[in-house]
Amino acid sequence: MIACAARNGVIGNGPHIPWSIREEFGHFTDLTMGFPCVMGDVTYESLPPKFKPLPGRENIVLSLDPRYTPAGATLFRDF
Repeated sequence: MIACAARNGVIGNGPHIPWSIREEFGHFTDLTMGFPCVMGDVTYESLPPKFKPLPGRENIVLSLDPRYTPAGATLFRDF
């Protein structure tokens, strides 16, 4: 499992990551390439269009919204 948090423990700011570090994004890509990536619907929707779905990885999206249908991802509605 990979999780990132700011020094104050924040993992997100609404649909945005509270930092932008190019090397961190590259490190994430290197570690996750070829492996499933599990994320919530807000995180999936926050991905830039050119990275949605994350290439080279199965994108698994969790959502309780019965109307939500993420393009290019595997959807789970319960755990």
